[in-house]
Order: sequence, then C-alpha cells, then structure tokens
Amino acid sequence: MKYLLPVLTLFLITIVACEKVEVPKSKEQLIRGSKWRLELDSNGKGILKEFTRYPVIDTSKKPIDTLYTPVTVKMANAIMQDTIFNQHVVQWCKLDDYLEFRDGINGALNTGDIKCPQGETTEIPIKWGFLDNYSRMYIYDAGEMFLGNDDIVGEVLEISDSKIRLRYPVISPVFIGGKYAEDTSYYTATLLKK
Repeated sequence: MKYLLPVLTLFLITIVACEKVEVPKSKEQLIRGSKWRLELDSNGKGILKEFTRYPVIDTSKKPIDTLYTPVTVKMANAIMQDTIFNQHVVQWCKLDDYLEFRDGINGALNTGDIKCPQGETTEIPIKWGFLDNYSRMYIYDAGEMFLGNDDIVGEVLEISDSKIRLRYPVISPVFIGGKYAEDTSYYTATLLKK
C-alpha cells in the first residue's frame, strides 16, 4: 500500500509526458514535397504587374529610375496595375507547368504532361530559399514560369501549406526622352498547391 501513491504518481507523469505536442512546421516544411502551379483562371488572375505610366525622368538620381521620380506632370508616375499573365496569353502547353521545392535549396520547374510542339524538357532544375527571416524568397532559373525573369527575389506576402504570394521587382533599361533610364516594375505572383 505504501508504494501505491508513488506508482500512481509515476503512472500519471508517464501519461502526461506521452501527450503529443504539435510542433509548428517551418516555412520550408510547408512548401516542400508539393507541386505548386501559377494561379491562372478565367477572372484574369495571374502575375500582376505594377508599372509607372507616363514616367518623369529625374536625372539627378543615380541610377535613374522611373518609379521613384517626383510627380511633376499630371498623370506622371501614376502606378498602374495590369494582370499581364492569364490563361488567355499563356501557351496551352504551359498551363500544367508547376514548381517543386525539394530538400536544401534544390527544386524543379516541371513542364507537366502536355509538351509544347517546339520541344520541352520534362524538368528544369531551380534553386530556392528564404532570406531576411523568411520575409523574402528567392527562386532562380524558373524564368519559364515568371515571364522570362529567370532569377526572382521577392517579398513574401503570404505563405501557407496551400498558397504562396510573392511580390518581386524587375528593373529594365529603357530609353525615354533621349536618356537611358531604369524602369522598375513590380510583379505579384500567386502559387497554389496542385
């Protein structure tokens, strides 16, 4: 009888200690091992492009960038939004393309079952990862999915086990008003778990 209380205490400690504690998944664990396709639907969802319409060139800033110049003309530097990549402009053979994020920084752009007539490899190796305490993400060598922009580094707007939203800049050289400048556009891409 004198051992009953210690045995019961030990039994209760064992039961409490055996309770499974749910450990939250890391950002990498949320997206690894799944197939991620670009969000494309009949409502025009795709890659959203924000760009400067009627830019004013400020040559005092180096490098010259049309996105950050002062507004001096009516409508100058108005930020426009345009969904430029929807299923009506994507080649039919690219609608089933998807990304796979694998262990380490490795991954793949898989070209899906439907191949383009000009020939398509089945898989293109990519590199990926997070920066700045998961606030930014990079995806390298996936230009076929991101409008020809092979290397993107973007702000993570949303990440879950079913959705990734990234906003990334693209800087292009332009010739405006007899001067060379850099034009910055921002793209927002949403990837959905396939």
